[in-house]
Amino acid sequence: MSIKVNIKTTRFFIGISLFCLMVGLAYFMLQVNTVQVNSSILYAFYFFSFIAVITTYFYLICVLRDVHESSSIITAFIVALIYSIIKFVLPFLLGKQSNSMIELYFNYLFVVIIRTYVLINIFRIRNQVLAPPFKLFGIIGLSVIVLKILSPFLHLPGKFLREAFNLLELLPLVAVIFILFKVITFLNSEKKPLGLFTIDKSL
Repeated sequence: MSIKVNIKTTRFFIGISLFCLMVGLAYFMLQVNTVQVNSSILYAFYFFSFIAVITTYFYLICVLRDVHESSSIITAFIVALIYSIIKFVLPFLLGKQSNSMIELYFNYLFVVIIRTYVLINIFRIRNQVLAPPFKLFGIIGLSVIVLKILSPFLHLPGKFLREAFNLLELLPLVAVIFILFKVITFLNSEKKPLGLFTIDKSL
């Protein structure tokens, strides 16, 4: 299974990512103003956002494949993608969601390990146009989860600051949008389909 990498498809995923970002900001405003929203609507948006983000991440894997990055780099992203899907689906399969602090921090630890693994491989990306935004994405992703682990010990004053702290979860999505814009820049500079790129023999 693959998604064709081109400017039109990239713009489509930019649009989806921007929509998810706006939904996240809108939810933040609703939380700050204590506005009650129908749970069915929230679940619908949550499900759509999850599908959109997962599909966009898969598209980034297709980009890495088509610019001939190492299979180990692509594997790291696939592992992270599969874990995200399992993490989303498992509570629905089990019929419950546990709030155990031990389970929560075990999950955080697992995410830190996976994101560190992805970050290490991101720094091995050779494409000079795409490497910087991917590095930013990796650093932000790892930093956000570390800050979430530390958040209970920060004792943030006021509801607004506590809710604003949750906005950090949107930063990886901002980095993804940055990557997608760089993909367009790269495609425009090449002026031919990614699948026909020639490999630099000096590498």
